[in-house]
Amino acid sequence: MTAAVVLAAGHADRMGSNKLTLPLGSGTVVGRVVATALAACDRIIVVIGLQGQGTKTTVEQTARSLDAEGRLEVVEGVPYDPGMFISVQAGLRRVMGADVVLIFPGDIPLTLPETAIAVRDAVSAGEVDVAVPSCGGRRGHPVAISGRC
Repeated sequence: MTAAVVLAAGHADRMGSNKLTLPLGSGTVVGRVVATALAACDRIIVVIGLQGQGTKTTVEQTARSLDAEGRLEVVEGVPYDPGMFISVQAGLRRVMGADVVLIFPGDIPLTLPETAIAVRDAVSAGEVDVAVPSCGGRRGHPVAISGRC
């Protein structure tokens, strides 16, 4: 099984509003991230913070529109952590036993599904235990991690 953890528990301090629920194309910022994760993974965990009701509603609407409700779980009430470590831990606890886990920041919506599939496949093939996409020498997202780690 492949799984994705979407990190969506941050504060919108600089933005002033919840950037994850902002419109983007025909959906929202976090909706685009969830759709990309669904293209590459069997199970999706979205980790939201203590004030994440708007994010939860948006994620659930996205899952319904993609007919993926059974593949998605929202983990609520994660305390804010500027380093995201608590959110990563909360998500990983829900996907123990997965062969590969992809970690997606919820606020990076322009990752192509092909990128997520490529890092997933690199780890699935046993070539590496961790795969990080890069472009022009800069590392990007999502990060794929083997369940062996």
